[in-house]
Amino acid sequence: MDDTGTLILAKIEGTGIGLTITKKMVEQMQGKIDVRSEVGVGTTFWVEFPIDGNSN
Repeated sequence: MDDTGTLILAKIEGTGIGLTITKKMVEQMQGKIDVRSEVGVGTTFWVEFPIDGNSN
C-alpha cells in the first residue's frame, strides 16, 4: 500500500499470488475455477459457485 492506503499491485504483478489466493477462496466456498487459453488470442478465467435456493 502507498501512503494513502491504496494497494499498489504493480509491485507484485506477475507473481501468480492472486490466482493462488483466488483458487483457495473459490474452493473454500465449494466453487470451481477454470481457465481457457489460446496462444495469440488470450486467456479467460472464470469461477462458478453453487446456488442453494435459500436466498435471504
